[in-house]
Amino acid sequence: MNLYLKLCGVLVLCAISGALGAWLFPVGSSIAVDADLKYTDLIAIILTALSVIITILAIFLGVAGVIGWRSISSGAKNSVEEFLKTESKDGGVLDRIVRAEAREAMFQGIDSMREQEEQDYNGERSDDNE
Repeated sequence: MNLYLKLCGVLVLCAISGALGAWLFPVGSSIAVDADLKYTDLIAIILTALSVIITILAIFLGVAGVIGWRSISSGAKNSVEEFLKTESKDGGVLDRIVRAEAREAMFQGIDSMREQEEQDYNGERSDDNE
């Protein structure tokens, strides 16, 4: 729905600009050019027109960037919320990751103590303190 609204807005703006152009320069009319137009004047007119076109393009890209950023951020937020809702339940991917990390953190030092006891029992371990 939102995409169709944006598309309709763009089409309306195109129609308005087309109507404005047709009103300003009707078909068959010609723009009178002064015969003693200098090359420097022509360059100044072209550069001015180019700067106006670039300014309009920059405004358009800025608006599109803001709209796109909002769309991307809301999509990312919705994806993360959906992932957390589904995968944090029992048996989900996130649940298994958290359980494995918690188990590893709980038994982190115990394995090394068990290995030391086995080495002491088998006589394999030599301490420098003895």
